[in-house]
Amino acid sequence: MGKGSNSYPKSWYWDVQPAKFVATHFGTVRKFLSCPNPGCKATGGFIKDSNGTGKNQKACFRCGACKDRYSVSEFYLTILKGSEENLPAETGLDSILLPPSP
Repeated sequence: MGKGSNSYPKSWYWDVQPAKFVATHFGTVRKFLSCPNPGCKATGGFIKDSNGTGKNQKACFRCGACKDRYSVSEFYLTILKGSEENLPAETGLDSILLPPSP
């Protein structure tokens, strides 16, 4: 963790659901995924990224070519062609933080 009282574990937003679930699937097929942007259509260029700061930070995916961003659920449903029923229930930062020491 970084300095300061409001620091969070590095890349914590990838350790909560559904981001963790989608990232696992992304890792197995990343080279084959095409950007849905009609002006782009780049293949294999998606990057794990984030939006926001601190506790409001969210995992997302970004096309490395056109820079379009997709939320985790949008990426799973639109680009990975997954089913909404398969997405795990959303968890937050509290699910991965250790309780404070007594």
